[in-house]
Amino acid sequence: MIRLRQKDIERLAIITDGSVDYLTKLVSMSLIDHSYAVDQLIKYSYKKLKSEKRYTPAQMIEALMREYGASKSKVQNAIYNKRSSEHYCSECMKKIPVSEYKRNDGLCDSCFAKHIQIDI
Repeated sequence: MIRLRQKDIERLAIITDGSVDYLTKLVSMSLIDHSYAVDQLIKYSYKKLKSEKRYTPAQMIEALMREYGASKSKVQNAIYNKRSSEHYCSECMKKIPVSEYKRNDGLCDSCFAKHIQIDI
């Protein structure tokens, strides 16, 4: 999992017009989705870099990958809002990959296995 650093929390405070202390408390209580927060930080940083009109998109993406320790696809997804829809098991509500969702008619492998009847 991506951990938010102090400077990330400070940037989030700027983006949200919130208090650094309050955001630090929320982060320590695990009440902030770190992945979503990093997406917002990437998007914010990209807009700032783009406004300077000094860098190419490839250079900005590379810099953001290094700054946030994220993959190229994560940075691109954050910048261009490319998101695959999320799928959840209809029984236990666990987040599952689309392939598992389709293969098991909306169930995770564990819940699907509960419905298998073995006749010997």
